[in-house]
Amino acid sequence: MKKFVEFWNRIYYSLYSFHYFVVHFIIGKMAEALIIRPIFSIPLAKRRLKRFGIKYDDMIKTNNFFLENRKDSRLMGIVNVSITYVLSGIEFYVFVVLWLIFGDHLLSIIFDNLKLFCIISGGLFILFCQFTIWKNNQYLKYFRKFDKESLKKRIVWCIGTQLFCVALAVGCYFICKMNCR
Repeated sequence: MKKFVEFWNRIYYSLYSFHYFVVHFIIGKMAEALIIRPIFSIPLAKRRLKRFGIKYDDMIKTNNFFLENRKDSRLMGIVNVSITYVLSGIEFYVFVVLWLIFGDHLLSIIFDNLKLFCIISGGLFILFCQFTIWKNNQYLKYFRKFDKESLKKRIVWCIGTQLFCVALAVGCYFICKMNCR
């Protein structure tokens, strides 16, 4: 059970690392280049900001402040949606296998009770994440553990997780396209 929990926390960490990279290095640097630098290049704006005691370096730090503290980060909401995506993709594949075994009867049962099915699935995802990842903020313990690993290993896990997500999406698309004509 401990290895299973560690595996899901590793997936969670990999999703976090990917989103951190995208938000901090891609979106953050774009905001700096397209918004903050041009504002500081305007002489009138530069004088006004200096008068209020705002410096360029302080503006950059404020822009990226929410990424410094993982526990209170707004980025965790995005990662929580991503882990739900991974779980729902796996659920979709299990559903397709059951559909191939039991036929259209299973499909009619689920579509007749689609709201109930979605509520139950969402509740199961939340419970699963609560006991494997979020309980007592145990993901922070795993984050510290994974931060100590080599950069190469973290990058491989991050890329592998993203490739798995892409494979889930492509697989779901082709299964739906082939079977829903």
